Amino acid sequence: MPRLVPALALLALLLAALGGPLGTTTVHGDTAVSTEAAASAPDPEVTRSEPHRDEPAAVRVAGACPRCAATPDLTQSSPALGLPHEGGSYCGAVAATNALAWLGTRGFTQLTSPRGLLAMPEHLGWKRYLRTHPRRGTLPFDLVRGLEHWVVDRGYAVETLRYAGVRDHPARHSAGLLRPDLAFLAAGLERDGVVLLHVGWYEEARPGRFARVGGHWMTLVGLEEATGTLWVHDPAPYASEGAAERIVVRELPRGRVLRPAGLGHLDARGFLELADGMALRNGRERAILDGAVALRVR
Repeated sequence: MPRLVPALALLALLLAALGGPLGTTTVHGDTAVSTEAAASAPDPEVTRSEPHRDEPAAVRVAGACPRCAATPDLTQSSPALGLPHEGGSYCGAVAATNALAWLGTRGFTQLTSPRGLLAMPEHLGWKRYLRTHPRRGTLPFDLVRGLEHWVVDRGYAVETLRYAGVRDHPARHSAGLLRPDLAFLAAGLERDGVVLLHVGWYEEARPGRFARVGGHWMTLVGLEEATGTLWVHDPAPYASEGAAERIVVRELPRGRVLRPAGLGHLDARGFLELADGMALRNGRERAILDGAVALRVR
């Protein structure tokens, strides 16, 4: 018996080195295409295969990204969060939690839920705020409206709240920009602003024709405009936890981006593809930035 404890300790160290138990998690995003269509929209955003990466993305960049260490990097499937359906549709609420908690370190201490950080994604998902559907996720319209409600309810005022992208959103918060670009993202981070990225999962059914099959929210924590490099905290279970993802973006040179619900298509030129370093659900999909939300509080 005296040697049992050292043996168990050695076993624990081996398991930790291997990364813990392996498993799969169903991941959803925003499948509804408008507030009117939310009740009947299909639910295609299911992870059915192993995650695919263009390159290892678990890069610790505290030196290049001052926000990385101070911003939580919660994972939506974490049992500690206690989210419905293993958090599969709560990427928006988790990404918003990461951003609001960082603002708490900048003097806006009441922005964290009174229920605590781990309970905050579920709290944000309430109908009063992000209206997160347990299977279809969070629409941009609801995320923008919900962030405003949250900030005001916590005793602060919204200085800036802007949406750039192709999805339905409150007109008074429109940035007037269909293609979120690096300049919009960089400006959003200035003066203690926070930015949430809305990535569309697209499949290229035919060369140059990109059809949206799902979506995902992430927290932008750093940007190097000259090199097109983003640092993000990705709530997906197949992304790294506790370390920022370093992602290189590139502009699509040509093609058509098909909009959901028969809304036609847009010229793909100028849309940013999240390429090297982006954790994908599978190797068939492309990650295209088709929305972003910039928030500044006072």
